[in-house]
Amino acid sequence: MNLREDLALKVKSLTQLLANVRNVCFLTHRDADPDAIASLLALKYVFEHLKADLTTAVYLPEGLSRESKKLLSSLNYVLNPVSYLKQCDIKVVTDSSSHSQLAGVGSHDEVVKTPYVLVDHHEVNELVKEAVLSFHYPEASSTSELVALIAHELEVKLPSEVITLLIAGILYDSKVLRLAKPTAFEALHYLTSECYECYVKVLSILSGEKVPRSETIAILKGLARTGLYSVGDYLLAISCVSAYEASVLKHLINAGADVAVVISRKENSTNIYVRATQDVIEAVKKPLAGELCMYLSKALGGSGGGHAGAAGASLPANTKLEDILNLLKKFFEELKLEFRVMEEGRWFERCFR
Repeated sequence: MNLREDLALKVKSLTQLLANVRNVCFLTHRDADPDAIASLLALKYVFEHLKADLTTAVYLPEGLSRESKKLLSSLNYVLNPVSYLKQCDIKVVTDSSSHSQLAGVGSHDEVVKTPYVLVDHHEVNELVKEAVLSFHYPEASSTSELVALIAHELEVKLPSEVITLLIAGILYDSKVLRLAKPTAFEALHYLTSECYECYVKVLSILSGEKVPRSETIAILKGLARTGLYSVGDYLLAISCVSAYEASVLKHLINAGADVAVVISRKENSTNIYVRATQDVIEAVKKPLAGELCMYLSKALGGSGGGHAGAAGASLPANTKLEDILNLLKKFFEELKLEFRVMEEGRWFERCFR
């Protein structure tokens, strides 16, 4: 059974599920990027269109990313998220692969016990097994394209602002189609047939973005602290920053690292962010970043998951850096990749501050 056939069957289950609920909570991962917020808001629109008397709430742990704020501002989209989740009949989780990405939800037992529907495309996902209904398709390049196909299957006519959001989500997560899978083009064909000018608008919104000075400082600090290691014939870069982790990872990969790991110490957790190039992913024949984060979380506690090339883990706040480094060494050696120190850098000492 292919993705479209499987999705069509699950859409029928979704409509049956929706008939028995009145309150739905929508949530996505921390620091929600354009794919996360687009898929969430579009799915919220679909639910509300299908059931007019539905009560909905949006919860955004740690808010929106800079790109998402710019996107919503450009569309004059007013968003009123709740500060915590109240009682709901069902949760809808989009573009998330681990419990750690849904920070804050765990403090409310009645919400944790609420059944949830999952819509996601990450290769490694620990949320799938507990979902009452899972639209989990790793063969998709974005969650937004999955939501577009769900709307299409349900014959819901989307307004232009929702179409614009979904196109933005697809282009953002597929790196403007460089990483696009067939379903991305199927979804874009449907969306642009409804509103081609929406595609043009997204290209304008996503271009010419100015980087804040604080982000530039974080990038430079991250690069200055980097430790360099060889894992077989590949280069592993490790750094430590307290903000703009994704930007630091991007620059480490652009500088030539095959695998980049950024550690961020928070008050209640130690967060790990990983990126990997296609070359090393193909060499190990595994979804490397996702499996590495899952490996660390299973060994040290917490949770983790994600894509082959991009993933994250949230570990206990008191996690020792020595344990992280030792597990990184063990992980790569289990892949038959010799782990050697080339330049220790200053990340280790900086992570204690």
